[in-house]
Amino acid sequence: MVVEGDRDVAQRKLLRPPLIARPPPMGNLPPAAVLTPDADIRELFMELVAIPSPSGRERVLAQQIADWLSDAGVQSRFDGTGTRNGSDAGNLIATVPGAPELPTLLFVAHMDTVESGVEPVRPHHGEDGVIRSAGETILGADNKSAVAALMRACRAAQRLPAPRRPTVIAALTSREESGRMGASLLDTEALGVDCAFCVDGSQPIGTVITRALGQTTFVVAVHGRAAHAAANPEGGVDAIATAAEAIAAIPLGRQPGGGSASVAAIVGGSVIDRLGSDETPVREALAAAPTNSVPDVAFLRGEVRGYSVEAIERTTDGIEQTFRRTCDARGATCEWTRDRERMVPPLPGAPESRALAMVRAAVAGLPEVDLELREAQATLEANYLAASVDVVAVASGGRGPHQTSESIAVAELEQLEALLTAIVALAGGRAGS
Repeated sequence: MVVEGDRDVAQRKLLRPPLIARPPPMGNLPPAAVLTPDADIRELFMELVAIPSPSGRERVLAQQIADWLSDAGVQSRFDGTGTRNGSDAGNLIATVPGAPELPTLLFVAHMDTVESGVEPVRPHHGEDGVIRSAGETILGADNKSAVAALMRACRAAQRLPAPRRPTVIAALTSREESGRMGASLLDTEALGVDCAFCVDGSQPIGTVITRALGQTTFVVAVHGRAAHAAANPEGGVDAIATAAEAIAAIPLGRQPGGGSASVAAIVGGSVIDRLGSDETPVREALAAAPTNSVPDVAFLRGEVRGYSVEAIERTTDGIEQTFRRTCDARGATCEWTRDRERMVPPLPGAPESRALAMVRAAVAGLPEVDLELREAQATLEANYLAASVDVVAVASGGRGPHQTSESIAVAELEQLEALLTAIVALAGGRAGS
């Protein structure tokens, strides 16, 4: 999971075109040990985190997972989406066929971690029942706790009697941490999914995120008219002043309904000429910029977030109209651009969600787990599924993601496995089993 503090970085990577098709090679990864076929959840998790899977380089781990699933009688395949998001694996799709009259459940968990993979993770199970990294690396419980639990849930589903087995599809996805989410490339309609559960998030087991903000970005180019700032300021139309007036008229920050709007960057005037195509640092360009001209161009970049497409469109349209009115009034012109292809859809939530009802019922049968419903102001894998399937996000436990202090209790791993297995059992009409 991309945590709140890192989300904006991930979104910048997501919302601008990649400079290369896939990440640069990192050299040889450490050899991966074979996963133990009958490992319990603790052992399996520790084996998984020891296999490097930095974002974009998930193939070694994915093949180990595929082999483990095959030994458990579960077939899997690679979906070929790696060519679209720069992963050497794409997504690994495992399927446990069930009775046709029972629902088809999709579980999603990402395989990649924020570690570079150069130094292998050495997990340590402490006497306090908590697993931590023994070295200077991040543990990778985000999101290998979910991967381990989902693998074992698939094996449990495979062992159910055929008449009481729902179809279970496990999508082990790529590049979540780098923002080019493999989950966005899943075809839920082709998979025939009834309900989906995205398993991720370093929060207590039993936490369910029902709503998450979607996002769109925009770029505005304000064109004025150049003039000498001292000799003929009346002859110019100041693009920066025009942009500033428009920004001042926009209600930035929290929006009605819980969304947000912001202008994150503005650059204009003679700085533009100094930037060039080699990404010259802005501070250097600013220091070298002349001050004797009325600026004739200003570029701005911002975003709008909301819990519904309608809210996002309403706020974005209002911002565009404000810029256009301001430019018209000051004699400037405005170019408005939105990257609609990379818009992040919202997870709007639904009180009647069947997926949520199934999680509620599963948690009710687990005395050590408490249900807690939350909303997220970050983008989740579940966002990309919400338009086509009933989906909720289920926390995968752990503490301190993306830090060397990251940890997870063995009890949480066991609870997560029990939760996913209970959802499968309930879908097959086996409440309490």
